[in-house]
Amino acid sequence: MSQKHSKSQDEISQLLDSFEVEDTLEEKMENFTQEKERQSRIERARKNSQDFNRRNTEEMDLTQIIDPIDDSEFEDEEYEEDGSQTKTMMWDKDQIDLETTDTNKTVVINEDEIQSLLEEDKGPRLKREVHRGSARKSNQDTKKIAIIVAGVIAVILAGVAIFGVINLIGGLGSDDQISEEEQKQNYEEILAWANDYDSLTDGEKADIIDFETMFNRLSDEQQSEINKVLKSKTGKTFDELLAQAKSDAKDKADASNNNTEVAQQKAKLKEQISNLKDDLADAKQALDDANSKLNTAKSNLSSIQSKVSSANSTLQTAQSRKASADQALADLEAEREAIESKDNSELTNEDYQKLQELYNKRPGLLEEQSAAQSAVESAQATYDDLVSQQTQASSEVDSAQSAVNDAQSKYDSINSQLQQLQKELDNLDD
Repeated sequence: MSQKHSKSQDEISQLLDSFEVEDTLEEKMENFTQEKERQSRIERARKNSQDFNRRNTEEMDLTQIIDPIDDSEFEDEEYEEDGSQTKTMMWDKDQIDLETTDTNKTVVINEDEIQSLLEEDKGPRLKREVHRGSARKSNQDTKKIAIIVAGVIAVILAGVAIFGVINLIGGLGSDDQISEEEQKQNYEEILAWANDYDSLTDGEKADIIDFETMFNRLSDEQQSEINKVLKSKTGKTFDELLAQAKSDAKDKADASNNNTEVAQQKAKLKEQISNLKDDLADAKQALDDANSKLNTAKSNLSSIQSKVSSANSTLQTAQSRKASADQALADLEAEREAIESKDNSELTNEDYQKLQELYNKRPGLLEEQSAAQSAVESAQATYDDLVSQQTQASSEVDSAQSAVNDAQSKYDSINSQLQQLQKELDNLDD
C-alpha cells in the first residue's frame, strides 16, 4: 500500500472516529475538506514547479518577492487546532520591505528546494504568518459539506476495499520480494564470504546453506559475479558448492543418527547383559542348591543301601540258623520214629536209651527252631524296611538329579544368551 493511500486511510479513520462526538462533527468535516483542498493545491503546485524548473532559470531574480501566483492555488497552509491557518511565504533576505509590481519575475519553488535553501542560508527568507479566522461556516454550508464528505467517504471506502483485495492477491506471490538495500546487503555479505572462502573453516563453508535464499533473490549479474569468485577458488559454482554442502550435511546427519542409534543399541545391550548376569547368578545359585540336594539324596541312598546289605546278611544268617534248627528237629523226629516203629520184642536196651535221649533233646531243638524263626522274621522286617527306604532315597536322588538337570539347562541357556549379547556389544565397539 502506498504512502499516499495509507495517509488517506488514516484521515478517513480520524473522521470516522470523530463521528462519535456530535458537537465536533461539523468542525471535523470542515477541517477534513480544507485539508483535502490544501493537499490538492500543493500537488498541483509541485507539478507546476517541476515544469517550471525545466525552463531557463538564469533570468530569475531571487531578489524579488517570491510569492505564490495564487494563494488559493500554491500557498502551503497548515491548520492549527483552533482552525487557524499558517502560511509559508518567501522574501529576499535583504529586501523584505521592498515591493514590486512586476509579477513576471514570480517563481514557484517546491518544498524540497525551499528546505535546501534554508539549510544553506541562501536565497529568499521564509516568513510564517498565522491568520486567525473562524473555523466554522454556516449550518447550511456545513450540511452541504457533510453530504459531499459522506459521498467522498463512500467512494474512498470502496476504493480502499478494492485496493486492499488487489494488494492481498498481489501479496500472495510477493514473499520473495525484498528491498534494493536488503538485496545489496545480501550480495555484499555473500561476496565477502566467497572472497574469504580459502581461509574459511569447514563450519564457515557450510554457511552456504544459510545463504541459499539470499542468493536466489540476487540479480543475475550479482549471482554471476559471486560464481566467478567461487569458480576461481574452488572450480565450482555457488549451486554446486551448495549441493555438496547439503550432501555433506546429510551424511553428517546420517552419521550422527547412526551414532545415536549405536549408542542406543549399546545402552540396550548393556541393560540386557546386566539383567542376564543377574539371571545367571540366580540360575547358578539354583543349580548349586539342586546339586547340593542331589548330593544329600545320593549320600542318604548310599547309607540306606549299606544298611540294606547288612540287613540282608543278617536275614540270611537267621534263615540259615532256622534251616539248621529245622533240620536237627527233623532228624530227631526221624530217628525217634524209626525206633518206635519196632516191635517191643525187638527193642533193646540201647533202643530205649536212644529214645530217652531223643525225647530229652527234642525240646531244645524246638526252642532253637523257634528262636531261629524269630530271628528270620526280625531280619526280614528290618531288611524290608531298609529296602523301602532305599527305594524312597533312590526316588529322591532321581528328583534331585532332574532338578539339577533343569537348573543346568537354564544356566546354560542364560549363559549362551549372555555370550551372544556380549559378542554383539563387542561388534558395536569395533
